[in-house]
Amino acid sequence: MPHRLAGRMASNTATVDGRHVDPKKPSVIRRFLMWWFGPPASPWVCVNVSIDMTAAQAYLAGVNASGGTRVSLQHLLCGAVGRTLARWPMANARIHRNRILPQDDVVVAMPVNLLGHAEGGRRELGLAVVAGAGRKSLRALAADTRQTVSNERKGKVDNPLMRRMLRLAESSPGPLLGKALDAVEAARIHPAVDARLHAMAPVTTGLTNPGAALANQPGVLFRGGAVSLPNRLVHVGTFWGVTPIQDEVVPVDGEPRVRPMLPVMLVFDHRLVDGVLAGRVLETFTGILQDPTGAFGPEGAAGAAAAPR
Repeated sequence: MPHRLAGRMASNTATVDGRHVDPKKPSVIRRFLMWWFGPPASPWVCVNVSIDMTAAQAYLAGVNASGGTRVSLQHLLCGAVGRTLARWPMANARIHRNRILPQDDVVVAMPVNLLGHAEGGRRELGLAVVAGAGRKSLRALAADTRQTVSNERKGKVDNPLMRRMLRLAESSPGPLLGKALDAVEAARIHPAVDARLHAMAPVTTGLTNPGAALANQPGVLFRGGAVSLPNRLVHVGTFWGVTPIQDEVVPVDGEPRVRPMLPVMLVFDHRLVDGVLAGRVLETFTGILQDPTGAFGPEGAAGAAAAPR
């Protein structure tokens, strides 16, 4: 499916079916949903799809054959998430105290496995925070991510909020840690505190790969998953999960064919995203993976052009 929307940065107004959705001026329905899905209710909705990765695999092979920074599937997914949310900024907004706060940048948080590395005995899991995912080239995203992962595995924590949280955890006895974190979260009700925390970790979405370390097993196919994210410290509008690519029989031109399929889980906050917008988001994301050249150029060196004003 050709992707005609890739490579375009969007302003803080998203277009759905010809109508403008302005995060700063929520509709009556949006205000109702803010109340209906507010705490203690969970606003999270999960959608699962499986995407044919034939074109993506061929693209990555061609990009890496040309030399330079090696681009992995995870880097391509990060870039696809970035381009998608730049196209649909309402899904990239965040919420604080029933206020929708538009974000100018797409910042992707990805967990980093530390087991088996120098830092593994201390904290097991790290975090790569990748800014500019909606505008940087695929090569730049790959270089940034590899550097962050390398730093994390050596014990150098790049993100300032994570550094502070680690110091707090190491200096607080077990029973006191929860109370200390509760105090931080209680203070976040104040806009200035929330803005400060967000400035230290300006994350707008998450991308994880549960099961990626596992080999495909004969007779076993990955299917859907679900998660209800805690609204603590930071809020994101979407969360993405992928598992390993697996061979599946799918219809191609009306005939059964074996294709390398990628199971993808999109979790979205229904206060920001409704079913129509979720469909547009998935359509854009799928289009990028099925035509990555259109989004990133033949060698992964194309950044996103600014959207027309």
